[in-house]
Amino acid sequence: MNDRVAGHMRQHQVQLLPPTFTDALGIEFRDLPAGSFLMGSPDLEAGRDEDEDQHEVQIVGISRMAVTPITQAQWMRVMGSNPSRFMGDNLPVDSVSWYEAVDFCKRLTSTSDGLYRLPHEAEWEYACRAGSSTAFFCGEEMPSQSGNVDMSVHHGRAADRRTSVVRRYAPNAWGMFDMHGNVWEWCGDYYGGYSSNGDANPQGPLYGSYRVVRGGAWDLGTSWARSASRCAATPDRVMEYGASGFRVVREH
Repeated sequence: MNDRVAGHMRQHQVQLLPPTFTDALGIEFRDLPAGSFLMGSPDLEAGRDEDEDQHEVQIVGISRMAVTPITQAQWMRVMGSNPSRFMGDNLPVDSVSWYEAVDFCKRLTSTSDGLYRLPHEAEWEYACRAGSSTAFFCGEEMPSQSGNVDMSVHHGRAADRRTSVVRRYAPNAWGMFDMHGNVWEWCGDYYGGYSSNGDANPQGPLYGSYRVVRGGAWDLGTSWARSASRCAATPDRVMEYGASGFRVVREH
């Protein structure tokens, strides 16, 4: 890690939580501070995949990101019906395709004074890390109180495993909840290889067949929930066991 990136991380670790904004739908946001970070994972990180090449990324300007995944109550107010496998107003909406998540953003934009979209992959990882450089925002290992994942040795999908209400688990240093586990979260980007140019606010490849999902889910083990872990998903389908949801960014 170079000195400039390390300096940004030290700065972010000690500053107070960014300002909070709540919209008319009740979605709470935090303004993420601008800065630089190392996206991806180091070669020796446990559980690392080959598509996580570590590279410097700059986040320029303010990203106003929802502190939780979209809940079923919020989804219902915009969309009118609920596709979720596990029902509950304060549970994250699940069983959502990428196209459905984008449609939610479009509909919410049309009825509000803000522009809503899915996070870019770099924004998502930046928000997840919250100034950390370890496998999880809480360290190199993930304790059970840090997220809803399958902690069993064999990562079995037990029948009583399910989504949990948002905010049940501890937030990271920037006040972001459910970044590790609960539901996979759709990003706006096509899935593809990373650029190594130190880009500002990268938005992924221009073309592709798959979209990025991040964060892991209730039915998978901790390695899928690492800050750098990424997965390619078919945009017109939901993830296995319906474990796909999303959070939003609101542009000023």
